[in-house]
Amino acid sequence: MEGQAIFSLAAIRAGETALDLGCGTGVFSLEAARRGARTVGVDISPAMLAAANAKAESFDLPVSFLEADAESLHFPAGGLDLVLAITTLCFTGRPDAVLREAFRVLRPGGRIVIGELNRISYWAWLRRMKGLFREGSYRHARFFSFFELNALLAQAGFQRGRGESLIFFPPVNSSLILKQSKRFEAIGNRLLPGGGAFLAIRADKAANSKESGDS
Repeated sequence: MEGQAIFSLAAIRAGETALDLGCGTGVFSLEAARRGARTVGVDISPAMLAAANAKAESFDLPVSFLEADAESLHFPAGGLDLVLAITTLCFTGRPDAVLREAFRVLRPGGRIVIGELNRISYWAWLRRMKGLFREGSYRHARFFSFFELNALLAQAGFQRGRGESLIFFPPVNSSLILKQSKRFEAIGNRLLPGGGAFLAIRADKAANSKESGDS
């Protein structure tokens, strides 16, 4: 469900170049490559990158993985068509710096697609509670609302984002709930627009935009 929303917004065309920030084990990087984009996934975790490379060995796809900090990328300015940042901003101390770097490496007319847990959702609340009692990646995570994500994108130089929220069913391991997921989505979108657990947003870099930091 999340992947479908992300790639619908990304609208990848064959031959494009894509960067997956905080790629983890490479799920979204590999899918971008399957859809025809020459893709690089970056992450600061060697263990995650090892898992991503192991997955990639099973496929003949235009994808590679590099260890890099999303806040300070060693990529030239204006060279990429697409940046993906899926559950990446919540784990960085400087989401503004990550988005400025994304803006810098995108060509004019390029786009970013971000995916994050909605700060006001029960899913985010549950992960915060788990982080209080158990050491893990979500202990220091920061979640965002639609408004906050759009504000960060605007500050980085992007045009106003557009997107959707999804996953209105509760985070319980129940086959009955999952079978009713489409009904939850239909009701949630009607009664609580923007209130889904997962937020997927696309924002574009204006075609006449200068690189971040240019005068």
